[in-house]
Amino acid sequence: MLFVNSVGQAQVNRRIPPTSKAAESRRLAHLAFCGLTGGPCPSRADPYGRKRECLVGATLADDWSQLKDTEEGKPVRRYATSQDGRWLVDLSEREVSASAAEPDREYTLTEEEREAAYASGALKRPEPR
Repeated sequence: MLFVNSVGQAQVNRRIPPTSKAAESRRLAHLAFCGLTGGPCPSRADPYGRKRECLVGATLADDWSQLKDTEEGKPVRRYATSQDGRWLVDLSEREVSASAAEPDREYTLTEEEREAAYASGALKRPEPR
């Protein structure tokens, strides 16, 4: 899951879960058992990795919050990590400006995915207005 890329940066390689509920489950499982410590994750008190204690924990927290915001129709934001699982502070200015200019399409649910999430109970249908 965690590797060092060609420019020497730590990076998390993971599949993005289809719903925020699945992402939260993954995040909570990691908080209970972190591969760095062999026990609880050191970033559990700092979920978005502001202290940079665990890149995996911060990436999973950002994935969860981004999916949750997407499902709730809120503006989407990543707090500590990039879409590809690196610390935001490790990105070049060009990478930061490029990621700010283009919205992440990977978190947009298709109608089929949304219907499947409703059917499984992972998402709650919005109340009719």
